[in-house]
Amino acid sequence: MSTTFSKNVMVREESRRLTKDKLMEARVESRRLRSLKSTPSHPVQA
Repeated sequence: MSTTFSKNVMVREESRRLTKDKLMEARVESRRLRSLKSTPSHPVQA
């Protein structure tokens, strides 16, 4: 029981870390795309 519980906790922490990394990557990617779009040739507000 305790072993499975600890395993679940580890899996949950791992998934949370992966989700956080994905969110950070998406944020950086969106920022990069926004900076590319913010050039005078693309006056589009994201």
